[in-house]
Amino acid sequence: MTLIFAEDAGSILETLQSESGGRKNNETAKYGEYRTKRLILTEYDRMAASGLTWTILWRTA
Repeated sequence: MTLIFAEDAGSILETLQSESGGRKNNETAKYGEYRTKRLILTEYDRMAASGLTWTILWRTA
């Protein structure tokens, strides 16, 4: 089990792309922003303000 902080989540989200495209590039082209990152970090902040945390189960192959 891994506890992921907002800064870590932002860094992880930045890796969801490649040189030829990916989520960040696709969303920036479609929405003018990296929408998934904004939505996740907004929810992260809302949960933190309520005293909640995320626990991420991270499994590698």
